[in-house]
Amino acid sequence: MNLTKYLITVRQTHVALITFGIFIGFSFNFLFETQTFRTVVKVEVPKDGNCVAEKLFMEVTVLCWVLTYPTNHRQKASHIQRTWGKRCNKLLFMSTETDDEIGAIKLPVTEGREYLWAKTKEAIKYIYKHHLNDYDWFLKVDDDTYVIVENLRFMLRPYASESPIYFGCKFKPFVKQGYMGGGPGYVLSREAVRRFVEIALPNKELCLADDEGSEDIELGKCMENINVTAGDSRDINGKGRFFPFPPKHHLNPVWIGSDSWYWNYSYYEASAGVNCCSHNAISFHYIDPEDLYVLDYLIYELQPYGINQVNDPLDMRIVERTSVTGD
Repeated sequence: MNLTKYLITVRQTHVALITFGIFIGFSFNFLFETQTFRTVVKVEVPKDGNCVAEKLFMEVTVLCWVLTYPTNHRQKASHIQRTWGKRCNKLLFMSTETDDEIGAIKLPVTEGREYLWAKTKEAIKYIYKHHLNDYDWFLKVDDDTYVIVENLRFMLRPYASESPIYFGCKFKPFVKQGYMGGGPGYVLSREAVRRFVEIALPNKELCLADDEGSEDIELGKCMENINVTAGDSRDINGKGRFFPFPPKHHLNPVWIGSDSWYWNYSYYEASAGVNCCSHNAISFHYIDPEDLYVLDYLIYELQPYGINQVNDPLDMRIVERTSVTGD
């Protein structure tokens, strides 16, 4: 009898210990998952006491699509995925081969720089078919471009995506209203995408039907022919926000010679040196993969002690969201 009571007591003790162990295990697991989640949020969203970046993330939705090719899936595209690309509302890689690891989409075009125009047309057609009504704006960049997505949203916020407009690094030859350079990237409103696919592409008089052609120039011609405005992306001080070279080239006058094509092609007066660029700069081109991480650290992690960052008011330029005319 005493032995039976002893065994019952031992069993009850084991059950209690097992229950307690399970409880502790779940508690640690919960704490670990919570801490991991907080770490991810800290990396993804810039520190801002008013949560402005989160507000803009929800208010100004941006689908980013990157032109790449199979050889660069690992060498370049994957590094965009790990850095600035994760701050887009949606990130797509347009290629000529499917790649599940980075989510690359295979487009029905011939690979090669001379076929970038064909690749661009197919990419925009894909976006129109699958994502047109899901996002407000559609940003195209190369796989060696770095983008500060929060500054892009800040620039776009005053404009309605129902307006026929697009922005980028504006150049002046070849297209009367100017066109946006392909390297620094250009961002199209939902209405601009709609007009391009529904009106421009079916009409050879409005848009080049050939596969070969200069991607950015041909897109600019199409946009002009369908009354899509080539917008002014400069800030309130007249400083540019999309740049065709790395920051060090624009900041150091020595890098860009006086005979560079850049001065003649710039739609607006450009400058080099410390006053070259807006403090709300959006993109820089020709960025090596390792420098993507350097820029990510300098912009989102490094903070000078004792200096408070002051943001421009969201409604500083335009009080309410307005549309730009053009039919």
